Amino acid sequence: MSNAATIHPKTGNLVTPKGRLLWNSLFQPRKMRGQTEGKFEFNIALPKDADIKVLQQAALEAGKEKFPRAFKDAGGKWPSGVKSPFKKTAENDKLAEIADDYPIFIAARSKDRPGVVGPNGKAEGVEPEQVYPGRHCKASLQAFGYENNGNKGVTFGLINVQLLEDGDELVIGGGRVSAESEFEGAEAAGDASSMFE
Repeated sequence: MSNAATIHPKTGNLVTPKGRLLWNSLFQPRKMRGQTEGKFEFNIALPKDADIKVLQQAALEAGKEKFPRAFKDAGGKWPSGVKSPFKKTAENDKLAEIADDYPIFIAARSKDRPGVVGPNGKAEGVEPEQVYPGRHCKASLQAFGYENNGNKGVTFGLINVQLLEDGDELVIGGGRVSAESEFEGAEAAGDASSMFE
């Protein structure tokens, strides 16, 4: 079975291939520097065997629609002044350890809280602690062009997320990790208060 991006037959939304969750704020909006309103955020690392042609085509169409002149002047290539939604993990120091297996990552944001379901397609029983860097997942998205404060680019709007099977937790960017991943069992030690006598 191929791991390919698709267009949902009923909604028309883009559906990513299966990937690994990176940074996220799916249950509480997060404010970016300089913003007054928070957004829900999702980042997914895509494996090297993923077919992302559908995502690339949607991004290209959104770019041409928003910046027709820039794309025309670039002669069919991605214009240098327009940011692409596809980022190389190898160019992000925090993702270096997964770059060989997951060469591309994308981000998606939304003002509205996304729907989050488990492997069974149901939201019931999904808790925030089940959403962590390294969890296998996929998402539904919409591509659009933007222009803010002189920044031009194409990005994805976040619609819904499906959590798939568990994966090894990724430690990226000094984020919060489970206590179990940092500490091993320890023998009972002496009374620490004696250090201060």
